[in-house]
Amino acid sequence: MKKKFVLSSFEFQKYFNTDFKCLNFLEKIYYEKDGVKCGHCSSKNISKKNKKTGFYFCKNCNKRFNVRTNTIFYRSKIKLSKWFYAIYLLQTSRGGISSLQLSKQIRLRQATAWFMLHRIKKAGKEKMIKWRGGVSIFK
Repeated sequence: MKKKFVLSSFEFQKYFNTDFKCLNFLEKIYYEKDGVKCGHCSSKNISKKNKKTGFYFCKNCNKRFNVRTNTIFYRSKIKLSKWFYAIYLLQTSRGGISSLQLSKQIRLRQATAWFMLHRIKKAGKEKMIKWRGGVSIFK
C-alpha cells in the first residue's frame, strides 16, 4: 500500500506561487489526455492559444475560452494562486476550515472566502482530480 505524500506549505508555495504556474498546471492536467477542447461545446476545432491573453478561440461556436472555462474558477476575479491555496488548506486541515479563517489566510473578505469554500465543496462532490501530495483540483 502506497503512503500518501503531502506537500508542506513551503513546498506548495514554491510550486504554485504565481498565477502563471497555476494556469500551466491546470492546462497540463486538463489537456494532457485528450488535447485542447472548447470549454463551451467540447469541439477540437480551435485556433492556437493567444500568448498575451491565454485564450483559445473555438471555430465551431465562435467563443473564446481558456482552461478556467466551466470549472470552479470560471468568471472569478480571484487569483488562481489564492484558489489553489484555499483548496490546499481545505484538503490538509483535519476538520475543515471556516470562511473566517480562510479569509485571514488568503487576505480576502469573509464573504468571498465563504463563496470560494462553497464552490470548492460543491465541486468536490461531483469530481476531483488528485495531484501530487493528495491535494486535489476540481474540474
